[in-house]
Amino acid sequence: MHSTATLDKTAKIVTVFVLLLMVVILYPILKGNKEIASIISGFFDLLLFFVIAFCYLYSTKGYNIYNGNLIVERPIGKKNLPLENLLGIYDYKKIEKGFTIRTFGNGGIFGYFGYFNNDKIGRFKMYSTKGKNFYILDFGKEKIGISPDQPEFIEALKGYVSKPDAPQS
Repeated sequence: MHSTATLDKTAKIVTVFVLLLMVVILYPILKGNKEIASIISGFFDLLLFFVIAFCYLYSTKGYNIYNGNLIVERPIGKKNLPLENLLGIYDYKKIEKGFTIRTFGNGGIFGYFGYFNNDKIGRFKMYSTKGKNFYILDFGKEKIGISPDQPEFIEALKGYVSKPDAPQS
């Protein structure tokens, strides 16, 4: 099963803003101004270019379920997450949220990825294109945030949720 992952409004705004910022910084260089300010702005533009390239390469483009794995599709490659230890799936909007902060990663340029921390959920990794409308996959030791566009994708994932073992007598 496959699901697309489109950017939310906030991620689109942040992405466009950063791209426009890069153009504004690049403009004096393209104009031919060779002053020290141009060199400094060129350095910042180059740095910004690498940040944007990194964010694009690690951004989420879609999700796939194949051979008992959740596959996060990204331009730089796929991230395989085995579903054998999936304990639960939670809608982030329905969880008593608390305060969420990005601890390491990207918070809006071409989506959201990296490590985030929430005082109610705890630490989790994000492979998402939406900052608020996503699902938490609970693997016990690890929690993953994803944002498939198709609701039936989450229904398909629910089939992989491990059932607690019945007590043995």
